[in-house]
Amino acid sequence: MINPNDVYSYWESIPIISGSSGSTPTTEIGLITAEYEVREYNDIRNLSSERSYIVTCKQRINVWNSAGLDTLTEKNLAKYENYPIMLVTSMEIAAAPAGAIYTLLEYTPKTVNTAVNTSTANSTSSGSANTTTSETTSGQSMTSTNTFEVNGSVGLMGDVPTASRGGSFSHSRAKETYSSVMNGSSSTNNAEHNASSSNSMSIKNWGSYASVPVQSAPSWVWAQEYPWDVTQFHNIVEGTDQSSNVVTLPNFVQGLLVDQTSGYVFPPSQLSLFGVNFLATAKWQVVVPQTYSGAMETLTITHNITCTVASHEVNAVKDTDGNITSYSAIAKLDTLTKFTSTPNGSMDLVKIALDPIGGSGNGNGAVVGFVLAQFIQLPPVASDSFRIKSGANNVLVTGNGFTAPASNDDPMTADLANGTATFQVYFKIIDKTENFTLYIKHWISQTGSPCCMAVTINGLSTLYRYVETPENGGGSNNVTTIVLRDQDFSSADFYDYLILGMNEITVTVSATDVPGAQVVPGIYSIRALAIG
Repeated sequence: MINPNDVYSYWESIPIISGSSGSTPTTEIGLITAEYEVREYNDIRNLSSERSYIVTCKQRINVWNSAGLDTLTEKNLAKYENYPIMLVTSMEIAAAPAGAIYTLLEYTPKTVNTAVNTSTANSTSSGSANTTTSETTSGQSMTSTNTFEVNGSVGLMGDVPTASRGGSFSHSRAKETYSSVMNGSSSTNNAEHNASSSNSMSIKNWGSYASVPVQSAPSWVWAQEYPWDVTQFHNIVEGTDQSSNVVTLPNFVQGLLVDQTSGYVFPPSQLSLFGVNFLATAKWQVVVPQTYSGAMETLTITHNITCTVASHEVNAVKDTDGNITSYSAIAKLDTLTKFTSTPNGSMDLVKIALDPIGGSGNGNGAVVGFVLAQFIQLPPVASDSFRIKSGANNVLVTGNGFTAPASNDDPMTADLANGTATFQVYFKIIDKTENFTLYIKHWISQTGSPCCMAVTINGLSTLYRYVETPENGGGSNNVTTIVLRDQDFSSADFYDYLILGMNEITVTVSATDVPGAQVVPGIYSIRALAIG
């Protein structure tokens, strides 16, 4: 079982390292779980066409209070210490492709103090149907017609009677022979996958307040509201040692923390006592140049967290004779050092946003023609890299050692006299049973020796194919086929080199020795490739 949405996801888990203010952060106080989803988006608004990506980040923050469970078994507690009471968090794009423009589209939650629920649903269908119809009709008909006619008349001519009679006969026959043959066939392919996910969190006795203080960087303040509303009451007591972090609280709040008659200490909110688990999401549109000159289209998002912990304890109020007259609460706040995540790596937008190939056959769109309009990155010179993808956004080809096509009617070429040329083919598969084959349309120059292609599939198996015919030469239309998966066990091509998710095929082209002849490196040309 797989989740089809995972092919668009990038996930990382980041420990939150912090410490008391003024100290070196060495303590792991929590965990960030960040899941990113990247989809390609062609923005055709304003009568234009811009290549962009929709990037969604789902950030879940866990901050623990390891001492919270211990308080359940202790008796006569005089204080509660270092429980989380406020978090200030933000997400921001720290590094984007050169020349990219990114815009914050939406973020959640806005401002809440009850609960947050997030759900997503996707539906894709898959299947195939083949119908063949054959109808034959034949027949013969014959028609015969006989017609008989008799007539007579009687009369007088003067005194003389007269009479006459007559008759006629006709015969006709018609014969008809007919036959018809009708043949028809239809083939349909579709893919269907259903996936749903939901996320929820409770912020009982807490509140969430959102803002966008920096462009495209949403920020949230998560804070306890009961029994101590820290967003309202957080001022340090005037005239005291500021390093003591003692906070001025009104009497009614102190009464929620300490029983002013008995001195019993009340706990903070349950979330503060046992730890918090908060969920926030943000969505950006990242518009990239139509042709990108950088090596990769990568994106990095950082997560910033500042945690404030609190403590409160009972304080006996005495009269001048030293007798206890009542009890009050002493409350303290300590803002820990700010934590900024260091991502495990950058997100490759093009690869993550690739759509899976929906099935085999000519209609799946998994075709890359090496024409100028489809290149994401053109190779200015042969030593530079290139990137190009299919119009259906389900095949990506990268490589180096090639020269860009001179026009849309020309192939991409590599002069093997300069060394080897390499290209990689990336595509995603979410089907375990569909058969797939790689087709490459290419040729070698007439004056060059044959060249060798070393084809490595997913880093496991290496196959070798030779290109020895010039354009329009031989009987294969200059097309090389490489079976990637064929589950017919009776076939000589019974293989399965594919894996679920991202697949990578690396092809290295080099001049090869011809027995008894001198090697003459030629010009290798590639016109198109397809997976079907």
